[in-house]
Amino acid sequence: MFTDGLMVVGMSDITVNGRRVNPGKEAGLKVGDILVSVDGVPLTTNEQIGRLVAGSQGRRMLLRYKRDEQLQKTWLDPIISPADGKYHIGIWVRDSSAGIGTITYFDLENRTFTGLGHPVCDVDTGEILSLSSGEAVEASIVGCSPSRSGTPGELKGRFVCCREFATLISNTERGVFGRLTEDCYPEGIIMPVALSHEVKTGRATILTTVDGTEPKEYDVKIEKVLRGSTKGQNMIIKITDPELLGKTGGICQGMSGSPVLQNGRIVGAVTHVFVNDPTRGYGIFIENMLDAAA
Repeated sequence: MFTDGLMVVGMSDITVNGRRVNPGKEAGLKVGDILVSVDGVPLTTNEQIGRLVAGSQGRRMLLRYKRDEQLQKTWLDPIISPADGKYHIGIWVRDSSAGIGTITYFDLENRTFTGLGHPVCDVDTGEILSLSSGEAVEASIVGCSPSRSGTPGELKGRFVCCREFATLISNTERGVFGRLTEDCYPEGIIMPVALSHEVKTGRATILTTVDGTEPKEYDVKIEKVLRGSTKGQNMIIKITDPELLGKTGGICQGMSGSPVLQNGRIVGAVTHVFVNDPTRGYGIFIENMLDAAA
């Protein structure tokens, strides 16, 4: 995933003559801001802004950026760092992200897919990454660091080279959405959908992949149904399957998007893990994911 602009993910002061200074802070920038352009040049990569600052020779630069979806502008005054003799503005930025997640469903009629059930957020700031472009590629799960109380685990995977199956089109509070490539014809099970008012507490299952590329069904319990939110906290789910608990310790990173099934219908997807009790976590209603995809 490549961001729409560059996200400020950190600040780094520069020591000049024994004094710590930071042009980015002095210009009013904050972590989470999205840098849009410098002197009218659209910003697309980390390397690009580095080159522009290095070539400024200390000249004041006009920066346009977004904060809370509002476009703003400020002036930057690059300074030379005695450490390397180059111009800097004292900020760290990020232009892309990559990771492992789970597809919830394919819509073969509209040639789209939906996954995760929550947005892709920046690892440092927690802010939702503004999507410019991206691709979904097949992955193979090669291992797992199990979840423990206080420490969420994670699935370890590798991307299958040259196996792109979709382009990303949106990154939202209710999941990541993409458009399938022309040569992608996914296999799976066609299932009816349960609306939110039809979801009940009690026995259920999830489909998730913790080894290789094939999903497997595991027992869970829907402990609580929370109907007030349209985001990723509509159900509290507890993993009860001994096999899955033995492999992952419960819910771990990478399992987000795993479909939740009940009475032969898809009711939602896993979204979050409870850090202090990784056998439990949240799920989102499939109805809310479908509404976001519409």
